[in-house]
Amino acid sequence: MEEANVKKRYALSPAEQQYKILFQAASCWYDAERYRYHTWQEFNEIYQQGVRGGIQVPEAPPSDMQEELSESYIMEGADVNVFLNARYCPPFWHHLKFIKITCVLNGECFFYAKNGGRQTLTAGNFIIVPPDVEQTIFSFHDDDAVVNIVIRISTFENAFSTLLTESEVLSRFFWKVLYGRDESSVIWFRCAPDKRLKRYVLDMFDALERRLPNSNFLLVSHTMAFLAYALSYYQDRMVSLKQGRMASDKLPIIIRYIRENYSTITLSSLAEHFHKSESYLSRYIKRETGHSLTFLLREFRMKQSGVMLRNSGLSVEEIMLHTGYTDISYFYKTFKKYYGMTPMAYRSQAKIINL
Repeated sequence: MEEANVKKRYALSPAEQQYKILFQAASCWYDAERYRYHTWQEFNEIYQQGVRGGIQVPEAPPSDMQEELSESYIMEGADVNVFLNARYCPPFWHHLKFIKITCVLNGECFFYAKNGGRQTLTAGNFIIVPPDVEQTIFSFHDDDAVVNIVIRISTFENAFSTLLTESEVLSRFFWKVLYGRDESSVIWFRCAPDKRLKRYVLDMFDALERRLPNSNFLLVSHTMAFLAYALSYYQDRMVSLKQGRMASDKLPIIIRYIRENYSTITLSSLAEHFHKSESYLSRYIKRETGHSLTFLLREFRMKQSGVMLRNSGLSVEEIMLHTGYTDISYFYKTFKKYYGMTPMAYRSQAKIINL
């Protein structure tokens, strides 16, 4: 997609025009730190307190406004979607069920995270927001161009699993995005405008607009290229939103150790390794990820079981033992609950897909 086509996108949409009228009539209610609303009704109640001049607020929002944004924002059968963030849209608080990259192509925007205050993102900056982080974005200039790239969690994990063998900084990045759940897990790249990064984003729009048969592959490829380039050339510009630097967080180190030792690890052995009490470590993991150690171990074990069923000739019993289970009936029950089918059915399905 050419630069000229991007500029056409700067023209306000009908929804943005409605939002702009509301903003200009009572901009004082758009401070997301002071006024927290999650729905259009909550915004309307706050807005009507100070509006003058007979401005009518529509009964329904001009664009989609939900407290929880699910993976329905990604088209069925696709792994990535890309769209412009609505300008002048009231900064309603919400959380995501996918991974979001928000990058500023032109102008600026405000990013708010719970307990993280307001941050101003300028042209060239982008942030990576993990799932379940309560946050909101607000831009209020006609020439702002703020792009949201949304990625399925499983797609991000599969595409970037190689980061586990890379540098400690990249490994921290990987685990922080996947398993962090508060504002300290938002990664901010304080980049200056970079033509190559911008080109990747424009190519994503091009892949969507041209509706090519392989557009999903192109979207994933451009997204991964965007992140790989940024991680290679801008590590020194990568900071944790709340803590200010990546190296201060211990969670990625703990998660990585769990991942590498998932078949044998226990809470006792984990606590011993990190010289912490079991109760402290259990509370820390739950607080930082929203999940228990048991949940994380099941995630790693089930994912590895699926990989081995697809890519090895090992029997189900051998895979069970390799992934840390000793009871075959419990393994079958857990696997079926996780994948919705038995291990043998999963293996058979994988063989058909690979043909």
